[in-house]
Amino acid sequence: MDIYNQMEEKGLSFLFAKTFYVDNHISIQQYFQPLELLDGQSFEIDPKANVSLIPSMYEETLSLLDTEFDSFDLKNSSDYGLNNANQLVFIDYGMSKHLYETEWVPLAEAGVLPQIDFATCRVCGLEKELRMYGDNDDDKRCYACGKE
Repeated sequence: MDIYNQMEEKGLSFLFAKTFYVDNHISIQQYFQPLELLDGQSFEIDPKANVSLIPSMYEETLSLLDTEFDSFDLKNSSDYGLNNANQLVFIDYGMSKHLYETEWVPLAEAGVLPQIDFATCRVCGLEKELRMYGDNDDDKRCYACGKE
């Protein structure tokens, strides 16, 4: 809640899903419609290509999140929702680079958390994001074809 509260103090809360509760296991926040996938995949937000989605103060807020909070992976479309004006709202912005490197990566390498691999699904034959659980995971199916 620290990030949300500080953004609220800076007058930037309109860019963030309101956070109601956080503990070590869950975060409860306001719901926003997710962005549609492109060809079944998340995509990188490009302020020039996605200009209609970009709210005021977006670039400045990205910079603040990076410099003041060491936030990580802030341009993936899955980290955003859309407000009533069809503009981006941050919904997932709390992972720091340090947390990613020290906790997420080891769990992903151990097969506990998925890593995203762009490869051909063995069932539908389309190149998609595949969730891979560790180096020994050879189940090359996409989510739509049954991989969880």
